[in-house]
Amino acid sequence: MNFIEQYKATLMTFLATGIVVFSLFSIHITKKSEFIAESYYDLTPEPEEKNEEFIEELKERIAATDKAFNEDQEFKEIMKNFKTVSSNDYERTMKSIEDSKSEDEDNNEQTTESYNESSTHSYGVKKTELESFNKLNETLKKRSSTEQAEAHSKFKSTLSYSLVGRTLLRFKTPRYLCEQGGKIVVTIAVNSSGNVTDAYINGASTSKNQCLTNQAINYAKTVQFDNSNTAEQLGSITFYFKGKG
Repeated sequence: MNFIEQYKATLMTFLATGIVVFSLFSIHITKKSEFIAESYYDLTPEPEEKNEEFIEELKERIAATDKAFNEDQEFKEIMKNFKTVSSNDYERTMKSIEDSKSEDEDNNEQTTESYNESSTHSYGVKKTELESFNKLNETLKKRSSTEQAEAHSKFKSTLSYSLVGRTLLRFKTPRYLCEQGGKIVVTIAVNSSGNVTDAYINGASTSKNQCLTNQAINYAKTVQFDNSNTAEQLGSITFYFKGKG
């Protein structure tokens, strides 16, 4: 009892000091918590317009993949006057022309004429028709111009066609059924009803793969053009096949 009375003042001072310190500490914690900022991020979703534009662009690209286009602007007049020549005649005629070029320059003109005459009698191709044939062949080989190459590179079209004044109404999209790929050009004969009555491989093709040529012939015979007053009209369809690999 005497001990408590003796240190009473000291104990009260200690308790008072503890209360003050505790109060100050509590106030400090409270103020510090007030300064803690809440961090949040406004995650605004991308505008739907951009998403819609992307979807539309994607649809256009997919549609363009199987889009056929008419490439007859460069040789309309040639097609009007060009006569059907079989693939065998084509090869033999071209061989005759190449052989004639190897002759001596002095006799070149005469030799070429003799070869042309022999070709016309042997294969049923007249001289004027042979000239049109050669002109058409050169034109077809020039189809891979810069503009066409860029178009195919961008849209990866599966086929193109050339038929003066006619529109392709219906066609089957070529499927990639062959191991190899390549460009196959098919010469076609179309009647007034728009049906393909004949089809054979053109020498402007870049591949002789049997699978590709068979597929091209089969697809060419299934296309449908619009009607015309012309009883029979010559044109061509170019298939761009992509291999399985």
